[in-house]
Amino acid sequence: MLKQKDFVQPQLTGRVHANLNFLDDQLRSRQSIQRLKVEGGWNAVLRIPAKKPDEDLAVELIEKAKVIVHPGHFYDFLDDGYIVVSLITPEDSFQKGIVKVSEIAA
Repeated sequence: MLKQKDFVQPQLTGRVHANLNFLDDQLRSRQSIQRLKVEGGWNAVLRIPAKKPDEDLAVELIEKAKVIVHPGHFYDFLDDGYIVVSLITPEDSFQKGIVKVSEIAA
C-alpha cells in the first residue's frame, strides 16, 4: 500500500487543488456563500444562509440534487449555516455538485 503512495498522492493533491479553484470561482458570483479558510485536509467548509437547519439542507440536496454534503454539526459547528464538502470528489462530479449546492443553498 505504501508503494502506491507515490502514484495516488499526486492525483489526490491535484484533484483537491482543482476542486478548490473551481469552488472559489463559483463562489465569486455567490455573495451569500463563503468558504472558510482551508487549513489542511481535503474538506472545505461553506458558510451559507441559515434558512433552515443544516441537516435539512443536506437531506434536501440528497433528495433533489443527488449531492452529498455534511451538515456543519458533524464538524462541531454549534450554529446552523455551515456545510462541509469533500475536495477529493472526482472533478466532474464535484463541479456539478457545487453548482447545485450554490443554487439550492444560496
